[in-house]
Amino acid sequence: MSHDIYVRAHTIQLEQASRKRPAFIADQKCPDYALVFDCESLVTPDQTLTFGFWRFGQRRNGRYVPLEEGILHDDGLRANEINLLHEYARKYKAETAGDGCSRIRVYSRSKFVTEVLGFAIQAGAFIVCFNSGFDLSRIAVDWETAENGGWSLIFSKWRNPRTGEVKPNKYFPRIVVKALNSKTSIIHSTRAPMSERGRKTKKVKLWPSGRFLDVRSVLWGLRNKSYSLRTAAEEFKTQHRKLDHKPTGKVTIPEIRYAREDVACTVDLLNAVIHEFELHPIPIGPDRVFSPASVAKAYLEQLNIGYPSKKVAHAYVQYGIFMQSYYGGRAECRIRNWEVPVLLVDFMSQYPTVNELLNNWSVLTARRVTFPDATAEVRHFLSQITLERCFDPEVWAQFRFFALVEPDDDIFPVRTVYNGATQNIGVNYLTSRGPLWFAGPDIIASILLTGKVPRIRKAIRVVPEGTQTGLGSTNLRGMVAIDARKHSFFKHVIEQRAANESEPALHYWLKILANSGSYGLFVELNPNESDNAKVKVFAGEESFETTSDVIEQPGKWFAPHIGSLITAGGRLLLAMLERCIRDAGGIYLFCDTDSAAIVSTEHRRRIEMPDGAEPITALSRHEVEEIVQRFESLNPYNRDLIPGSILKIHKLNWDENKRPRQLYGYGIAAKRYALYTKTDNDIEIVEPKAHGLGYFYPPKDSAEGWKHETPEWIFEAWDWIISGVLGLKRKQPPWFVRPVMMKLTLSTPHHAFRNIAKGPLTRPNNFMMMPQISRFGYPQDVDPNKCTFITSFSSDRDQWMNSKCINIHDPQSRIYELANEYDGRKAVPKSFFMLLESYQNHPEARPLAKNDPLVLA
Repeated sequence: MSHDIYVRAHTIQLEQASRKRPAFIADQKCPDYALVFDCESLVTPDQTLTFGFWRFGQRRNGRYVPLEEGILHDDGLRANEINLLHEYARKYKAETAGDGCSRIRVYSRSKFVTEVLGFAIQAGAFIVCFNSGFDLSRIAVDWETAENGGWSLIFSKWRNPRTGEVKPNKYFPRIVVKALNSKTSIIHSTRAPMSERGRKTKKVKLWPSGRFLDVRSVLWGLRNKSYSLRTAAEEFKTQHRKLDHKPTGKVTIPEIRYAREDVACTVDLLNAVIHEFELHPIPIGPDRVFSPASVAKAYLEQLNIGYPSKKVAHAYVQYGIFMQSYYGGRAECRIRNWEVPVLLVDFMSQYPTVNELLNNWSVLTARRVTFPDATAEVRHFLSQITLERCFDPEVWAQFRFFALVEPDDDIFPVRTVYNGATQNIGVNYLTSRGPLWFAGPDIIASILLTGKVPRIRKAIRVVPEGTQTGLGSTNLRGMVAIDARKHSFFKHVIEQRAANESEPALHYWLKILANSGSYGLFVELNPNESDNAKVKVFAGEESFETTSDVIEQPGKWFAPHIGSLITAGGRLLLAMLERCIRDAGGIYLFCDTDSAAIVSTEHRRRIEMPDGAEPITALSRHEVEEIVQRFESLNPYNRDLIPGSILKIHKLNWDENKRPRQLYGYGIAAKRYALYTKTDNDIEIVEPKAHGLGYFYPPKDSAEGWKHETPEWIFEAWDWIISGVLGLKRKQPPWFVRPVMMKLTLSTPHHAFRNIAKGPLTRPNNFMMMPQISRFGYPQDVDPNKCTFITSFSSDRDQWMNSKCINIHDPQSRIYELANEYDGRKAVPKSFFMLLESYQNHPEARPLAKNDPLVLA
């Protein structure tokens, strides 16, 4: 089977124009003042501001204490609604400190912007929201695309008295919001002039750059969890909580109370997260935390580790080699659409463990890193590779190499279009007419799985030279000492996590730190939009110049020579596991990055397969335990703290009383599987995978007290699928009839919306819904290939079928309705029943068969 394959490359921008970076205030981790506000909006598609509350506070004894409290409202709010806000302000006192203002102030949006927001920026205060992008966008009067590809929000305009033209006020700063992902954004204000230049001095005073703190983002960075205001308040046990109230978009007393309590709750959370943040002895402020990796990077800087790019010289070509060799985790399904008994195993802290085995800490702390030719040495080394040698931890440091390979029925990770539609990565037999670069662990994995050494044209090693001077020490979360001169970060954090099991908060956070500081930062690339920028592309050893609309800016800790080796090392561990299972006569149902479900029962036995296929062997539990024990030799940690193997039998294999139980698995495709237990007439889902389902808006809320991270409806969906496969009695959930919807946040100026006229519907950070249309459910006057319907967001699932939709590819923005039956004019959405019917028939499009190799055309 002939395929085009795709590899990553390293790019640098040529003739890079100087771009002013946002200036961030770093004098204080936490400033003396904070402005906290929250906005309510109409429930119509435009989600225009109605009103909101704000509190301006001062930091005293480590807490922000409100000095002023106020209401802001849309400039065009109806008079009776404004009167109701004033009446409320007269009736109730402000919840402020004793020396604060006792009166609730009522400001229009424009007055709030100039007198409160503007003052807060000048004062260097934190400007705080929970989900800042939405609230800042409510008080903006206009918006444009920012240079970095984010939103440039405009808060003030003026009318030219001579021409009557209305333009943005250049003397008031804009606020730029660049979404990094669904959980966090980088926010800064522009350094606008505060007034016109003096005729004599020609000098102008500029606005300071504001400090914006999104409580939701900080929580994500500290806890690696995505919170709502409600769930965050519950977890941190704040004094104020989110009220049980469904917003109506109107100005009523219940709405006013609801909005006021939201701000009070946000102030409580601000104080709680800052208290937790200040446990970390790192110099950055909480407004510079965008993910758990932000904290990990700050600790590496506290240890005075030099940035990897400063330790290599003129490595563009080598970076092209490392990026061509870079692939993600391995995931595949070996047994499709057939129930098998399984025993789930996984590798303990896989990426920190791989880093320690490869001795990547010596690379990170080296005085400099070189990449010398090692062709003869690597050829000789590979000729001596055996499975047994791979279980010798002393050998793993020699796996730090990259080689140019001529694939000929060798097994390698391959990125190609397997299903005729989308690119994906699979581990396959590969034959290529041209050579390709691969990381050392991937080449060794191929040897283990094929029994032959690939043809090596050339090879280079990653060689750390010396140790950098000035390495430092710090205390992790203020409790765990670490010294870069004595400790490997990757090893020490895992060991200290084990040593602090009695401290649940510290134990949990050390896990987050270990994972966030062990991989992603080394392959961080931040895309920025550009206008046909000239770039030079390095792919393997080749290079060429071209233009691009997107520039990938490497992060400070970008080190592809480390990042590529980490994921390759993880794939090698899986290949070693696969070889052990195969040598024992067994097979696995699936593997997924750091885990595998081995076909296993209490006693070894044969299992019949469908359609005349050869029976397979279920290994005994004892045989699996023997395989697990083989990986004990690779344990790089202190055995007093972490005894045993790096391969563990997963806790799901035991019930709540810690008794062994038999799990069963059913796989549809890679990352689409579920594990469950069985009785004679029923099953119980234990571990369902949400891949391919989780991005849809839930058709139901999980029950109160639901203890799983995976939503309840995912469990119900898999129960329905597997019960049907096994011929068990099943009951169709009531949510099956609901239309399938995706929630969309307009977090970036997406090109897909270019046909829609700029207006309230396309206000930045608006929430929308995208109904998923059935295959033959498009209206007659719509081209299915140029149709993406959007509608206003609604959490009222019973009203979804009443949605009014527009097609973002239609300049006329015609309105379409949804319907259960096709009549040529309305759109028929997919139901969740239709979704699951197609889901369970999803093909596995990543072959791994000797008789179906990939051939590079």
